Amino acid sequence: MRLEKYISDLLYRHQCVVVPGFGAFIAEEVSATYNPKSQTFIPPRKLVYLNTLLKNNDGLLAQYIAREKQITYSTAVEFISENVTMWNSAIEQKKPIELSGLGTILKNEEGIVGFEAYGIQNYLTTSFGLSNVMVSKLQQAEKETKIIPIQSRKSGYRKYAQAAAAVLIGAGAWFGYNNYQEYTYFESQKNAVTQAVNDKVQQQLQQATFFIEPPQIKFETNETKINHYLIAGAFRTEKRASVLVEELKEKGFENARFLSKTKYNLYPVTYGSYTDETEAREKLREIQKTDNKEAWILTQESK
Repeated sequence: MRLEKYISDLLYRHQCVVVPGFGAFIAEEVSATYNPKSQTFIPPRKLVYLNTLLKNNDGLLAQYIAREKQITYSTAVEFISENVTMWNSAIEQKKPIELSGLGTILKNEEGIVGFEAYGIQNYLTTSFGLSNVMVSKLQQAEKETKIIPIQSRKSGYRKYAQAAAAVLIGAGAWFGYNNYQEYTYFESQKNAVTQAVNDKVQQQLQQATFFIEPPQIKFETNETKINHYLIAGAFRTEKRASVLVEELKEKGFENARFLSKTKYNLYPVTYGSYTDETEAREKLREIQKTDNKEAWILTQESK
């Protein structure tokens, strides 16, 4: 069985798998994302990176191989060493190394060893069985306009004329029956009542308008802040991490510090952090050219 198969198995349970004499494969957890170009939701996953600065044997890979192949620990170390020799030889010849299930390793023209993960396997066990989901934009249904027929002007005019004639006939009969004084008294009383009602309604409206207050709406926000750390290295002890921090500050990286201990007992040392991923990657390329070609990005969420 090829060496990368054992590395792939361990990445499901460990964040860092060191290949002695070559480098460490680091799995970084990322949240679910949405790709607007492909209109695809991508579930939470682990992104795999290669850090060629971490080469010291921590025993994890050799012990796992010895247990799986039922061989001695020293034999497992020799098996790893043979594969590393072949990998380094291919890199010096600038030949790509295809690691099944992991990705491709290749040295570029600038002499930097790069790793491009395939991204086929999701090493995050909590996302087991989840796949990418493609969605499409909702299209608003067209509303049907209902046409209401309108009667002709001539027909409507005839009805209004008939109604007006009926009103005039009724009014003439009423005037013939009542005298002028009674009519005048009735109109004055009706106008007085109407004015009193209007005044009362206006007063109530003014009072209601005066006491109405605009509703206060409170919005609770629970924003998640994403920090992108430029990592120079990771160490088992604070002492070694502090040494690198001092070296970085002497070089002019004033924001250098080491982060809290991870669940894998490592203290990452960072040049600094950025909230904008594009800015972080631009700074990473600058650092890889001028200070540390093995620097990498660690993304963490905080609230």
